[in-house]
Amino acid sequence: VHSMLLTGNTERGARAKLTHYDLAEFFEGGAFSTDAGPRSRIAERALGLVRARFPEAAIEPGHVFVIGDTPHDVDCARAVGARTIAVASGVYGSDALRAHGAWRVLDRIPSPDAFIALIDTPDGQ
Repeated sequence: VHSMLLTGNTERGARAKLTHYDLAEFFEGGAFSTDAGPRSRIAERALGLVRARFPEAAIEPGHVFVIGDTPHDVDCARAVGARTIAVASGVYGSDALRAHGAWRVLDRIPSPDAFIALIDTPDGQ
């Protein structure tokens, strides 16, 4: 499993947030907002970075996940064929995220064991 950050923030802003919340160590790199274009471009750059950095990794449909809390995150996942795990912890509620097409909608991030069980579900159920 490789964890990359995909964010609509600038790299500097994202690194400041990650450092403040002691999360930087959990990411192996990332793709950030560099222009005013659609956020899906960030997802495309992120997937390209993963493929370049980990050429030995099998990146197959159903094995890439985008975790986020907005419809923009759902759009990012869709742009690269990833599944979205939407967390209704922000402005958007469960119904809005589900209606936008998220693969899974959660009220909060589950425990590590429950999260692994969720992404290991072969048929997506």
